[in-house]
Amino acid sequence: FRLGENRRIMDVGGNELLDSRGQPIELPEGSTHISSRGEITVKNQSVATIGLYHGAFIKEGANLYNSDNAAPDESLTVRQGALEGSNVNAVSTMIQMIEINRLYELAQRSITQQDSLTQQLTQSLQSR
Repeated sequence: FRLGENRRIMDVGGNELLDSRGQPIELPEGSTHISSRGEITVKNQSVATIGLYHGAFIKEGANLYNSDNAAPDESLTVRQGALEGSNVNAVSTMIQMIEINRLYELAQRSITQQDSLTQQLTQSLQSR
């Protein structure tokens, strides 16, 4: 997220971050803090609370989601300054890719050898 020209919090696509009432969050000048519950304070004054929802969401693309049944969820938390981690273990995924590639190469060699043997058999039968 970043701060837009009008001091509204925006994502990289220019979409505004909404508060718990569905309104864009506009920050005044000053030291900003975001609590784990999503409450935004500037100069120790509560400005807004980030909307945290639970429900069945449908992806619309470009990191945008829509839901007909989303409801506020008090159990959800946010972390200020944190980056979301990947749900993929890169090392084990690379190992799996290497294993699959080796099995593919082995199967490919087996097919090539079988084709070569079939050609030799065909030539042998034709020369009789």
